[in-house]
Amino acid sequence: MLKITSAHITALGEQQAREFVRRMALHLREVFGQEVAALGEKQLRLFVEKVTARAEEWGIVEEQHVERLLELFVCYPELRSSNLTASLNNIVTFPDRAGAQVLRMLEDELWFGGAD
Repeated sequence: MLKITSAHITALGEQQAREFVRRMALHLREVFGQEVAALGEKQLRLFVEKVTARAEEWGIVEEQHVERLLELFVCYPELRSSNLTASLNNIVTFPDRAGAQVLRMLEDELWFGGAD
């Protein structure tokens, strides 16, 4: 009988994470080719990894939501700034806000200037 250890689970998680980064880098190349043209493959994968880590910090963990956040980061340089605007910072630091809500509020702020 095969026993699944924590090492197996960790390895599977790492494999899934690498596959997600690969798929998202490919997605960004295909859909946002002009916007990411200046990034080499290694830089693009690093970008995806950094945004994915930021998504987790902000409670955005579902794959389709992380994908959408990546798209926002590509299109809106203010998200890539080390100092977010006060309105963006308020959205991502508000306690106990669901990731989907954070994403929707970011979209509203970026697209419409905070329309509710």
